[in-house]
Amino acid sequence: TIMNYLHYLREAKLLNLLVEEGEEVEIGKKPNMVYVHNTNLLFAVNNKSVDEAILAKTFFLNQLSAVSRVNYSSKSDFIVDGKYRFFIDIKDSKSKKKGDFYIATDMIEKGKANTIPLWLFGFLY
Repeated sequence: TIMNYLHYLREAKLLNLLVEEGEEVEIGKKPNMVYVHNTNLLFAVNNKSVDEAILAKTFFLNQLSAVSRVNYSSKSDFIVDGKYRFFIDIKDSKSKKKGDFYIATDMIEKGKANTIPLWLFGFLY
């Protein structure tokens, strides 16, 4: 019954359900991750304090899911269209990670190398 409710909330655009790459969201199937559909709903549910990391991930997922297929990844925060791995960072931590991925960082004006400002994804919607 809970999986049916999650499916209906997804259809009503109140939740985003993420599954592993190569899988489809189906009724009765447990998702790997559940996010609120957009950042406004986060503030409507909890107006006192919203975790900045969840806020940034919700924003990223909302903007990219309008134009691309976004899935859950155990190796990164998200995988987009099956080939682009993204980590979401709430501050410019000058990450020294190496690999085939991108970092969407909040609170920066311009990107460098594999770091992209989070606000730029707002132009995709």
